[in-house]
Amino acid sequence: MPHDTIRISCAALCRIGIDGKFLLEINKNRGDVLTPIGGALEFHSEARSFLESLGAGFEKGDDLRLMIPMDKVDAFRDWFGRCEQRETSPLRELREELIDEHRVLPSWPGDPATSAFLRRIEHEEETTRKDRAGTLTRYFYEIFEVTLPAPLADACRAAVASPASRLRLLTREELLSGNTTPDGLKIATTSRFVIES
Repeated sequence: MPHDTIRISCAALCRIGIDGKFLLEINKNRGDVLTPIGGALEFHSEARSFLESLGAGFEKGDDLRLMIPMDKVDAFRDWFGRCEQRETSPLRELREELIDEHRVLPSWPGDPATSAFLRRIEHEEETTRKDRAGTLTRYFYEIFEVTLPAPLADACRAAVASPASRLRLLTREELLSGNTTPDGLKIATTSRFVIES
């Protein structure tokens, strides 16, 4: 990969509290590490021409995962910070992960989840994502406090109790104790981001 380009990855990450613990998942795409519920933010169609003007190479559809020249990062950051022409909520990803992927319920219950924006974090490290492993990536994370409707919270609680589930509930202390959980699961940096004040 040329040194004058960098991978950009933008995601909404959810801080979901259940019974005084935090809901996380074992993320297969990231090499079986614990990550928050959430995922890639998408851009709206009207943003494509701007992103193309930055020289963006897109990874998948409308995901805000792309390669851009290093000298375009500031322009991208300015655009991203305006919260226009892109998703600004974690609710689509929340539905995809809990219902479509983890199947904690056959469909979303009637009540919506509520979310409140907490902060934006910019972070750089080599990705552990299997299809891009080792690629230097500038991450733009938006952290949200999410309250699940009671039927969905109950379903997640039940799912965690199943040995086959990839969902976990961990205490703050367990998340901050080191790089792995007591049972040996690796903890992604993003898991700590969602519990920090």
